[in-house]
Amino acid sequence: MNIDVCIQIGNSDNKLLQDEWSKYCKMVLYLCEFYGIVHFSGGSAIDVPWQNYCVCLSTTEPLLLKSEIEHCRKKFRQDSVATWLQGNVEFV
Repeated sequence: MNIDVCIQIGNSDNKLLQDEWSKYCKMVLYLCEFYGIVHFSGGSAIDVPWQNYCVCLSTTEPLLLKSEIEHCRKKFRQDSVATWLQGNVEFV
């Protein structure tokens, strides 16, 4: 059964230089594509004073993906992932 997940990461504390932020976003997207089907990915507007990035996907392996995302955030010296939202889509 597919589980829908939205992952949001940020760099509001500016720990990451632009190059590192880019690599972090690419790694999160790669992991999401590896473990599921990505329905959306995008980031904050270019003229705001913060950086964030969001990926929404469907996966059959949410626990494995979560573990990989945790490892990734540690690799990039991040204290946390801003959001991990998990559930099932409901058509209205």
